[in-house]
Amino acid sequence: MERERLEETLERARRLVTDRIGDESVPPPPPSVTPRPGSFNRLLVKNGARNMIVDPQELIYATIDSGVITLVTSQIEGQSSFRTLEELQAALDPDLFWRAHRSFVVNVNRIREVVPWFKSTYQLKMDDRKSSEIPVSRMQSKRLREMLNL
Repeated sequence: MERERLEETLERARRLVTDRIGDESVPPPPPSVTPRPGSFNRLLVKNGARNMIVDPQELIYATIDSGVITLVTSQIEGQSSFRTLEELQAALDPDLFWRAHRSFVVNVNRIREVVPWFKSTYQLKMDDRKSSEIPVSRMQSKRLREMLNL
């Protein structure tokens, strides 16, 4: 959703520049970042001295703390080679992964429970070994209510 809004804004800016300057001086739009069908679509998870390769669908959630992204699956927990959650999210299926909070990306199929929290927000209990609780930001709580008809 954020990506679509950004693309719409960029397109409006390009049209404004085109109207003011002319078509010749406007560079073509950059190619889309979406992965090609059939391309290698795996995630690297650094767990101690080991580098594990996991299928993105196995990812339960990702979190960032002090610039370090941690990926959690049902079997493995470790660091990611991505620098930002935005980069990670761009590499994941947008229908499957949702940015519930500025520090968390969750797999919507691995949400075990939605717990009402204070000020009309929620916490998500995830389907990992620790039953991790992920906060949902106030802004994303509205989207969660729409997605789940709460």
